[in-house]
Amino acid sequence: MNPVMVDGTGMCGACRLMVGDQVKFACIDGPEFDGHLVDFDQAIKRSQMYKTEECRVMLKQQEGNTHHGGCGNCEEITNG
Repeated sequence: MNPVMVDGTGMCGACRLMVGDQVKFACIDGPEFDGHLVDFDQAIKRSQMYKTEECRVMLKQQEGNTHHGGCGNCEEITNG
């Protein structure tokens, strides 16, 4: 698993995932897990939580200070 890892100690919970019936943290329990036991539906939903913000940051880096959001491109990238 390669989720967002913020602190590497499991305290933030950003890399939390379900493996079988247990909660695991990729930063301390992984990153390798039995793929048959990983709840990929939940993992995908969690990884998409930050997608809009990540795209806004990417566009701001590409466009510099001219990117102010609200252009529709941020949401188009995340939903497209």
